[in-house]
Amino acid sequence: RKTELMDCKVWSLFHDTRISGFIINAVNSSNNNRPITKVFNFTDKTKLNYIEFRVSRLKNYMGNTGHIITVENVTDREVEKRKEKRAESFSALTALTAGMAHEIKNPLGSISIYLQLMKKQLSKTGTITDPDEFRHKLTDKVDILSAEVERLNNIIVDFLATIRPRKLSLMPYSINDIVKDVINLTGPELKSRHIDIKLMLEENMPLIMLDKQYIRQVITNLVINARDAMKKKGKG
Repeated sequence: RKTELMDCKVWSLFHDTRISGFIINAVNSSNNNRPITKVFNFTDKTKLNYIEFRVSRLKNYMGNTGHIITVENVTDREVEKRKEKRAESFSALTALTAGMAHEIKNPLGSISIYLQLMKKQLSKTGTITDPDEFRHKLTDKVDILSAEVERLNNIIVDFLATIRPRKLSLMPYSINDIVKDVINLTGPELKSRHIDIKLMLEENMPLIMLDKQYIRQVITNLVINARDAMKKKGKG
């Protein structure tokens, strides 16, 4: 009854502390010249409903006289918004997965090439004249294969980090060393595509605080993009 509501604080009428807390904060806000809104969800049996509360300041020619609180069922709007968000998330995940497949393909290509080189080298064991040089060359290839396996693992870790972002691991590194590392790994594949590499590195570069894993991936992507841009010419 009207008499029972006289001098009653409006937020006390709501048993849901989420709503009462929101109304108290909105009414007492020092910056509520604009309406303050918030959407709450409620489960009605098996259906999820969304109710929007809007608190607006009521003014007259003498100044503020109070507030107006409006309540609206916005279930259809919120359901549609969430459908669009899921569609966007699915699209982003599809693009991310396609990018991951592209990234995995490159180290697999390098591994395949180095295995072919090792097979070719091992087929000539009967004609070895310098065992130390033979062992050194073979060890270099094994090291590169190990690095490519690690790179594959890092790609998986990066993919998971994209879903569950990890903190940057900043350490002082030489950018030149990272560039050389990338070229060392991608060189055989580029050579098989008749692409020559000429390194022109600035000497005496200072160490830079960076995340080696991410910067290495950035440089690798630049090399891959350059490689793909030269596909039509066949060499570069």
